[in-house]
Amino acid sequence: MGPNLVLVDAQSGGTLQLSWAAASSVQVVLRLEALHASTVLRAVDDVGLRELMDELATHWQGWRGAREWASLEDDLRLRFTHDGAGLVNVGVTLRRFEGEAWEVKTSFGVLPASLERLAQDVRTFFDV
Repeated sequence: MGPNLVLVDAQSGGTLQLSWAAASSVQVVLRLEALHASTVLRAVDDVGLRELMDELATHWQGWRGAREWASLEDDLRLRFTHDGAGLVNVGVTLRRFEGEAWEVKTSFGVLPASLERLAQDVRTFFDV
């Protein structure tokens, strides 16, 4: 049902993948070396994520503080910080509230030069 959106950890190769599960819901799959977690987002603020990614791509050389985005039900939260020396840290919090509730927190390292491609991937993903 359209393209996937994939964030890859430059250090470990772990992935955070978003794909359309239905017309208005997004399947999120987090794969790390020792962990595999997934949930479905029923409400996504795509405008907020597009704007954030465009801002990060514009300021790929660095920024102060953290830039954050969360899905409307707070089951996916992304927190971007720039170390000023060549790596963007992406804090990922993934939650499931239904059934057996759980929460996973991890972080990914992303190369700043890849932010423009990631911003374009976000636009393409939500334009479907």
